[in-house]
Amino acid sequence: MNSKAIQNRHESVLLPHQLDLIEQFFTPDTAQGLLVRWAVGLGRLHTASHIIARQLTLKPDARVLVLGPAALQLQTQFVLHRIGIDSLIVDRFRFREMQEAAETVKAPFGAGRAFLMSAEFAIRDDIRASLGTVQWTLIVVDEVHRIGGGKREALVRDLVEGSPDVRLLALTIPGIERIPHFGIQRWSETELRRQEVTDSTGRQIFGAHVSVLRQLEYRLSEQEQLLRSKILDSVRFVQSENGSPHVLTHTFERAFRSSPSAVEAALRRLRNRLSHFDAGALQLDEGAELLELATVSTKGTTAALERLGACIEMLDSVEQDSKRRAFEKLLAQELDSVSIPLAMCIFTEFQATLHYLQAVLDELGIESCAFHGAMSEREQLQAIHQFRERGGVLIATNVIWSSGAELGAVDSLVLYDVPRSEMTQRQLLGRFNRLGRNQTLTVHALVDATSDPSTSREAIDTLARILREDAP
Repeated sequence: MNSKAIQNRHESVLLPHQLDLIEQFFTPDTAQGLLVRWAVGLGRLHTASHIIARQLTLKPDARVLVLGPAALQLQTQFVLHRIGIDSLIVDRFRFREMQEAAETVKAPFGAGRAFLMSAEFAIRDDIRASLGTVQWTLIVVDEVHRIGGGKREALVRDLVEGSPDVRLLALTIPGIERIPHFGIQRWSETELRRQEVTDSTGRQIFGAHVSVLRQLEYRLSEQEQLLRSKILDSVRFVQSENGSPHVLTHTFERAFRSSPSAVEAALRRLRNRLSHFDAGALQLDEGAELLELATVSTKGTTAALERLGACIEMLDSVEQDSKRRAFEKLLAQELDSVSIPLAMCIFTEFQATLHYLQAVLDELGIESCAFHGAMSEREQLQAIHQFRERGGVLIATNVIWSSGAELGAVDSLVLYDVPRSEMTQRQLLGRFNRLGRNQTLTVHALVDATSDPSTSREAIDTLARILREDAP
């Protein structure tokens, strides 16, 4: 099946850079590994799905493995299904079913379909052993920059060594320095940024709609700064008593940059853990929103518990939230009394802050919908569908980028919390700077000009640099 036939399959439309990649992959002298460094939003996964489609057409008995983040599996399956590819998401329950069915067939991983699996699941001993019995035809590694090192990299290396004729397609974004090669000696590499993308007539697609960054600085009051200092001192006291890693204080600093609700939620969870001597990993926000986990190893002393309780009471004594006031000022500028933008998304790191902002919007008479990690996959899909249908305001946490949601219709993105990581910034912006965007994306960033201006400045400079890369 050639590229033209693939392009017409199920009315799927491919752009020149996507067609070129497909042709490059199937050129006879192409290297065993192909590394695709495309900016988020340029259709890497969509193009990979067509490569899988051609592979299964050229070789009906092919076995295809797609490794990637668990949060993206449903999106991947949807993309494959849209062009008629038979695929299966393999989790523990599904693997047991496959093992039972394998009693009458040669192997659990049958031919002629694509198997979708998270790298974390694939490295489990029994799963890894089963994968190693298969002669794979094509392995696709999505978000390959997350694979580097340890058992995950070793897994892919072993699968490549065990399948001499396998081709490996690795997907990542520009700017990532270390990418594992999994023992493959010959690699081809292609890099593409948004300003380089054209349509079939040669017209630049993103050139007319450059993202705009607007900073909104706020300054904490003396009372807020004093409260921050006292609470962080108390957290350090608890940390020194429990031997917790530095991440405990670091996470509370992030909570302070977010909202009083995020701080209170973290304090209550920490105090509850200490009072019940619940040793082990402590996540300071619900819904798997944070990457960092602190470790609490011993029972909290009376002094530690009392200090945390006093901190919770101190939060109630603060009469103002300077960041909230800046946010309300932004809303007053962006929204008039009768209408709201076609689509506005507000991003925060913490689920507690999400609920806090929902209450703020409710007080202002503005309806909103939420999107966070504590929601089921079905609830998340419903939230995105509702937002796409009705527009309005969507408040979301980190799961907005890890889930692979496509939000190209959003015209206003409010970074209530500005991500510190460049990779997170790229992934987040990529959810909005999508192929097909026909309007300018305005990015509003709330910046704390008092607590840690150097950290805030670094994050903003990185954000501005990423947005400049998209400029013509």
